[in-house]
Amino acid sequence: MVLAFGGRHSYAVENLSAMVPKRLAKNAKLHRELAAGLAKSAGTSIPLDHLRVDKLFEMIAKGLAWCHWRVRLEKGHSAVASTFHDAGEFVLRPDAHEDEYATSSVRGSGRRDFCLPRCAS
Repeated sequence: MVLAFGGRHSYAVENLSAMVPKRLAKNAKLHRELAAGLAKSAGTSIPLDHLRVDKLFEMIAKGLAWCHWRVRLEKGHSAVASTFHDAGEFVLRPDAHEDEYATSSVRGSGRRDFCLPRCAS
């Protein structure tokens, strides 16, 4: 559902106005979560459950393996997808510093989206 908000193609606005309201009408919990996240960000962004996105892309990878090579990933094989949280930016950007993230909201939130080596328990 959230992926519809990131569309940049020529019919993205049409998708948002035609498809999203119908889906949100059927899922009150998601509608509340998205509305709360939008309000919290002053209308600039919506919350993204990266674990669900990771699972989606894992399933897509498995489907592509089957579609292209007729390979079913069974026990002992896997497809892995991973998204990065802001707290991991220092790993990818040489000009970023770990200290900037030592007090990030991830560390104190109880969530383990991306755990810095210093906060591992």
